[in-house]
Amino acid sequence: MITLTPRAEQYLQVLAALDRGALLMLEAADLLGRSVRQVRRLRRAYRRRGPQALVHGNRGRRSPRRIDDATRKQIVRLAQTTY
Repeated sequence: MITLTPRAEQYLQVLAALDRGALLMLEAADLLGRSVRQVRRLRRAYRRRGPQALVHGNRGRRSPRRIDDATRKQIVRLAQTTY
């Protein structure tokens, strides 16, 4: 199951209309606020992977810049006691 943001849902509706032939590429680009080139790229990804293509690839992963838990606990302890 995929949870889409409101923006991704809008992309999905516009891309589906584009595939049905209800919209032209330029109209879809205007509706999404993207260039024709970007809409072409999104459409290709949507055709290959479906709605999953509209979800960011890093969703659900931890940030590589995240502070490890031991350091985080030490910072909280120092903030509550020493400082």
